[in-house]
Amino acid sequence: MSTRHSSDADSSPAPLSKGRLTVFGTLLGSSLLWTSEGAIQGEGLYLAVLWLLSLCGLLVSLAGSERQSDHRTLNQLFAIRSLAGLATVAIVVFVGGVWLSTWHVFRVAGDRRAALNLAFAWTGLGAAAVWCRVLFARMECRSAVLRLVVGLGAGLAVFGIWQSEFFYATEAQNYLEKRQLLDSGSNPARAAQVRDEFQRSGIPLDGPGRRQFEQRLLQSSEPFGPYALANTFAGVLAVTLVLLLGHLLVAVQGENVSRTTAIMILGACLVTGWCLILTKSRTAWLAAGIGAIFVVVRGSSWGSATATRLLLRTLVFVGIPAALFLMGGVLTGVIDREVLLESPRSFRFRLFYWEGAAGVIGESPWWGSGPGNFRQHYLQHKPVESSEAILDPHNLFLDAWCFAGLAGLTGILGLAGLIIIGHGRQATTNDASLESLKHWSLIPSVAGATVIHFAAFWFAGKTAETQEAVLLISLGTAAIVTQLLPRHTETPGTAAALTLLIHLQAAGGLQIPVCGLLLIVLTLATLAPPTQKNPASPITSRKTALLGGLIACGLALATTVWGLVPVTRAHLSASLGMQKLEFGDRKGALRSLTDAVDLDPLSADLRQQFLQAAAYDLMRTTVATGETSVLPETDWLRIQQACSDLIDSDTRRISSRQTVAEIHYRMFRRTNDHQYIDHCLASLRLAAEWYPGSASLLATLAQREADAGNIDAAVSTARRAMNVEAVNREWSHTDQFLPQPDVRKMQQLIHGETNE
Repeated sequence: MSTRHSSDADSSPAPLSKGRLTVFGTLLGSSLLWTSEGAIQGEGLYLAVLWLLSLCGLLVSLAGSERQSDHRTLNQLFAIRSLAGLATVAIVVFVGGVWLSTWHVFRVAGDRRAALNLAFAWTGLGAAAVWCRVLFARMECRSAVLRLVVGLGAGLAVFGIWQSEFFYATEAQNYLEKRQLLDSGSNPARAAQVRDEFQRSGIPLDGPGRRQFEQRLLQSSEPFGPYALANTFAGVLAVTLVLLLGHLLVAVQGENVSRTTAIMILGACLVTGWCLILTKSRTAWLAAGIGAIFVVVRGSSWGSATATRLLLRTLVFVGIPAALFLMGGVLTGVIDREVLLESPRSFRFRLFYWEGAAGVIGESPWWGSGPGNFRQHYLQHKPVESSEAILDPHNLFLDAWCFAGLAGLTGILGLAGLIIIGHGRQATTNDASLESLKHWSLIPSVAGATVIHFAAFWFAGKTAETQEAVLLISLGTAAIVTQLLPRHTETPGTAAALTLLIHLQAAGGLQIPVCGLLLIVLTLATLAPPTQKNPASPITSRKTALLGGLIACGLALATTVWGLVPVTRAHLSASLGMQKLEFGDRKGALRSLTDAVDLDPLSADLRQQFLQAAAYDLMRTTVATGETSVLPETDWLRIQQACSDLIDSDTRRISSRQTVAEIHYRMFRRTNDHQYIDHCLASLRLAAEWYPGSASLLATLAQREADAGNIDAAVSTARRAMNVEAVNREWSHTDQFLPQPDVRKMQQLIHGETNE
């Protein structure tokens, strides 16, 4: 009876596979839609939990299944004697390196919350990799998943074009109106609301950060899609364009594809290509060009083409379209003189980034700096000529080494090597599998991803605006595109994986989960194993699957308890505290911020917010030198303890040292007690040692040295500040320029004019 049931089940495998595909597609779509750069703050931990819980259900269902196809899937899943198996091992090694590096952060001190958030995020990506191994045992599933990636990418391209043409103008006008309200101070209540809104959105209120933000908002037009960075969006678009080109070639050559379908696929190529041009990401342009050439040259149906024909086809499908896109960009002003001439400068900055990253690796070659902890270490090694305090090295392999140590580097190198050697070794499908694809729809996956995305948006307390409505329309476009694409299994996954690999050699990646997810999906889709005809005994595989399901469930619980719950509750409490502070309820704000720190004691960000709120009155007080006043002892003891806790939460955090130094300086101005200026100088000197390329930090230290009567040290530090300032002006780092009053003070110190 069992045998007959198994046979019957195998005669119609589509429903079960379609259900799994819908679940996977929903999670994949959701992961492609959220702002991945927020992973370091724990914003996407709900996705990690969903990946792990769904993996638990998948493995348990496979273990309990009587279907021979599921038995074969289990055997393939736990077999490593294939390229796909080796790729899975490489991913496991990398995720293991992430956890080892996270353990190192906890052991030696650093931003523990950032490390743990990213470790949980990558554990979720590891679960996605296992999902891929299960689904891609069926080649029609591989084709369907890649069609989903293409559809979502093309839909987001529509969204990106809207952003470039309309969003920036609207946002700029809205921002300027709110900024004018803040600067004028004409409506204090409304100004407090705007200030709170800016703080919650991460918009700098003043200083170099404000100048940099305004320059980016008011003078830019690069679309960023659902992400925070145009470069991230460009990587997704480059992958989408290469996959679309593969579908276009099939449509052109295929006899069963209508002319209307081919024209619509061509339209999707044009929309995606134009949006890619709008991002102004030169690395993504180069990567897409190389990937497109790879598609044309290595197309399976053109394997016997002569060199002349290949050259002609490359010119027709890659060269001429690329030239037209670039010409259109120049004529419309999208590609201006700066974009064309800044390429050598941009590459030189990448060299500076890599030079600084080498210094970070030298500090801890075995463990790296840890997930989310690169910047703290990079600032000490950053060349002065480089202006940005980057979050990652902008190179995949250096990023892997810093992010997850030698184990992480080994895993990424293995994955990259398998991408390069894996072309031509993936399995092909038969006509029966192709026929079954006619009844497969990806619309449920797109709909599910949309629901999860907007549900998370609503739970985060965000307000739907025009941008969300346009995104919804774009997702409708994505659903249509998935239905239009030819349903074949020869999608150029290798070319797309190579495209992303090339782009990530000069762009941020591993701290942005969408890049890692795409790399995993494209690699495993390319290296999908052939179906085994004679499965081995399923007993061992079933037990292993059940154990894997239990582990996935345990990891989901751990992610929830130590990640999702504390991060979410602390964020809500902190937001409430900052609102109370803006409306003058200092005691209520301190209670809420104290609750936030208690809810998430690993977060250095929350401790810094609490300290600034605790010292709110002190930080706002400006007392002339020589006048003295007394701060209540209980308040000062609380501030002292908060200072100590903040430093302990991340000893390499420059902003923490600056905050502590400013508080002690305010106490010195209040009491004229030199013990406070000594504490201030100790913090600033250490901060300057760890960030020697900051003219602003050096200028502050010079002024504090002068206030303490250390004239020689003040003059020496002022000279260092002016040297850095000279480099910043030589390289036109406008966001790093010292304000003119600070420049005058440095010059007065250097020339012996110590009195203001």
